[in-house]
Amino acid sequence: MSGRKKGGGGGGGGGAKAPTDTSPLFADLLRLQGSGDFDKALKVTNKILNVSPADAEAFHCKVVCLMQTQKFEDALKQMQDNEKIQVRDDGSWGNGVEKSCPLC
Repeated sequence: MSGRKKGGGGGGGGGAKAPTDTSPLFADLLRLQGSGDFDKALKVTNKILNVSPADAEAFHCKVVCLMQTQKFEDALKQMQDNEKIQVRDDGSWGNGVEKSCPLC
């Protein structure tokens, strides 16, 4: 995950915005997962999504955190309201990044 750059953030004034490096936040997710602190991990996923709203990996991790903290209604609502994660015909769900999610 090192060198990972995502999102829009940074700089002021006219011109294109430099991508925001979210790799430190994803490193925090991995550390928090290791300690089982999914409440704090959820806050980190929200930080990532604030600077990079289209980050499917962060969105997937957010849903995992919601489920780990037993916020199943919120997790289901997130999945229903967002096209980044699809529920498959067999009832499983995913978006293709679950294998790279630090929480899975």
